[in-house]
Amino acid sequence: MAPFETSVHIQTWRQGYERLTEISMAQLMLLKDESGAEDLWTRLHGLSEEKMSVQAELERLQSQLEDELGGDRIRDLFQQHIRSTAESARVLTFEAARKIELMMISTGKEIGSTRNHRKVFHAYSGYARDDEISLYFDEKK
Repeated sequence: MAPFETSVHIQTWRQGYERLTEISMAQLMLLKDESGAEDLWTRLHGLSEEKMSVQAELERLQSQLEDELGGDRIRDLFQQHIRSTAESARVLTFEAARKIELMMISTGKEIGSTRNHRKVFHAYSGYARDDEISLYFDEKK
């Protein structure tokens, strides 16, 4: 491969990782801004699909560079030109995943709390709301 061509491929490789970082940042910002909750998951899904597409292209490009330059050379180029950008993308992705996990835990607690409130309501008022008689009585001890 010609030196100019190699330079172009390395630049494209770096830009791919920069794009991954941008997508990861967009995902994190979207998760932090919970005001747009209606379409949150749709937008996250779109960003995830774009991210997978970029990752597939990066893997293809990296494989091509590795075939042409060799594994040792590609590792050196990665360390010199791409490592910091890739690390930024990884950290942002980790933070977004952590935020999603916290949201899931919170939602689970809310569902559990709602379920408990519903059980108490049904225990004391019955399933039929027309019925005015409680099914259970608490005894004071």
